[in-house]
Amino acid sequence: MAWQSIPAEQSVLGGLLLAPDAWPDVAGVLHWADFVKRKHQLIYGAIRDLLEATTPLDVVTLAEQLEGKRLLNDAGGLAYLGALAKDTPSAANVRAYAEIVADCAKRRRLRELFTVAAERIQSASDIGELLGEIVARAENINAQGTAESLSFAEAWSQSLNAMDDAANAESGIAGVPTGLPAIDKRTGGLLPRRLIVLAARPSIGKTALAQQIALHAAENGHAVGICSLEMSATELMQRSMANRYGLNVSALTFGNETELRELTQAACTRPIASLPIWIDADTYSLGGIVARLSEWRRKHRIALGIIDHIGLIDGDEGSTRNDHLGKITRTLKLVAKRLGIPILAVSQLSRNVERDKRRPVLADLRDSGSIEQDADVAIFLHVDPNEERTSSVHLDIGLLKNRIGTTGWLPERFTFDGRKQRIQEIEPYE
Repeated sequence: MAWQSIPAEQSVLGGLLLAPDAWPDVAGVLHWADFVKRKHQLIYGAIRDLLEATTPLDVVTLAEQLEGKRLLNDAGGLAYLGALAKDTPSAANVRAYAEIVADCAKRRRLRELFTVAAERIQSASDIGELLGEIVARAENINAQGTAESLSFAEAWSQSLNAMDDAANAESGIAGVPTGLPAIDKRTGGLLPRRLIVLAARPSIGKTALAQQIALHAAENGHAVGICSLEMSATELMQRSMANRYGLNVSALTFGNETELRELTQAACTRPIASLPIWIDADTYSLGGIVARLSEWRRKHRIALGIIDHIGLIDGDEGSTRNDHLGKITRTLKLVAKRLGIPILAVSQLSRNVERDKRRPVLADLRDSGSIEQDADVAIFLHVDPNEERTSSVHLDIGLLKNRIGTTGWLPERFTFDGRKQRIQEIEPYE
């Protein structure tokens, strides 16, 4: 297909003049910038203004609209507007004409994107970040004009299907299960298109819980993608071994012979190496992370994305910390919706929690109120500062934000065993 189609552009405009009722179909596909000819951009913009103002559309009213802005001559004049309506092959095909124009526009934008990318390849300091940016921009181009509206009846049907799926789920959990019944029963699991924030101070069990959730999800048939900005793939695997086999993570790290023998025996009876989990421990840019999640969704059909942790994602020069984290959470929220999966974003809490020796609140999400705003669910972890820190400590878990259920600190009791990197519910949810 060519880079442009002037006949298709003319037929879209003429078709709208003949059949204004087709506007909703065209508006969902085309933007004024999709037209190559400047006069066609002007005409399309004038048509949009008239129809959105519920003003009758024909050649005369269109000419008046353009003349009122002193653009009629630039748009080709009254005779050109009349010719558009007269020469259109079929008003019934206006949607098809619009799709041709939109397709040509996408091709031009992709050509421009790859031309600029080719110029930047040699000078790029971080080729991974450039790749992520290219993929993200290409996906944005592809998404333009593909959104469709739903009638209330269609939304009703989708909702009934979702409720039916939830009712028939073997686990009774509609989303990806976390493995902690106290959380799953109150949230329905990690639901699709949701941004879930998991927050705590350092060394309280954030990464341990995120990794434990990944293992439980994968063991239950849900593929998982993990973007680890803090730990290497080796470290994450050692923590997974400790969690699933009840071994000391430090001994595994240092190569203790006894632990290694136990690991070998345990792995024979309960292997985790074949679980559908993918790890990227080398991408630090937001664009790269978005690209990786999109790739995993496309190639491996991941049902859960995990980022650990968002405070380590590279920032833009000149932006404040608050603005940077706001951009990250807004982007991750949109990516979760676009990919149709939950995204679990690990975050740190403010030092004020330790200084004041209290349970954290939503306002303690470090450096950004946007995290609180964008999150659908916020899971907080807390250890009583007065409790003696041993290998295993009592852990409080709070659902401080939950769009579909109750909020607050859970009455159930939990423990965090740092040696085994394991969080357990010691007073199960009833």
